[in-house]
Amino acid sequence: MKAKFAAIVALLVIASLSVAGCTKLTTNTTAPAMQPDQQLTQYIENYNTTLKNEHPNNLTAWLVTPINRTSAQIQDAWTDATTSTSAANLTYSEDITVMRFGSPNEATTYVNGHNAGYRLVATSYPSKFSPEASQRAKGNATTIYNIYTTGNGAGAPSKQIILIDQYVWIGDFQNLPSAA
Repeated sequence: MKAKFAAIVALLVIASLSVAGCTKLTTNTTAPAMQPDQQLTQYIENYNTTLKNEHPNNLTAWLVTPINRTSAQIQDAWTDATTSTSAANLTYSEDITVMRFGSPNEATTYVNGHNAGYRLVATSYPSKFSPEASQRAKGNATTIYNIYTTGNGAGAPSKQIILIDQYVWIGDFQNLPSAA
């Protein structure tokens, strides 16, 4: 009887170990978002500094969400208090993705594949404070600068693509009258 009981216990132990070995413990983990590389991070920081210089005390929103090592989403807004008319000031907002490509040629190829329906509206720097203008002043002249848009952003979101050498900005922008 003791032999039968020992055999049954041994079989139960073997069976339970076999079943345990066949089961897989699964855990749901989400990989943390990869931070942008140093070059893209510095470029985004320069853009933030530019906005702070151009719109002191008027930068009302700034949020950077990393996507991967070569791209990040930027959401920002500011009020342009420099209007010289008695009309209401304008609040500008943008929700864009900035991407860093390996070369200006790669960035240009990307833009050329995505700019159908857009119109070219600028090929020179919009501000003497822009990071691109600062690069030029330091001797790092930008070779490509193009802004494409689907509208003027007045009252309704418009799409934009900005090509600056190996950087591409793509997303929405909008100008809205703000309360004075």
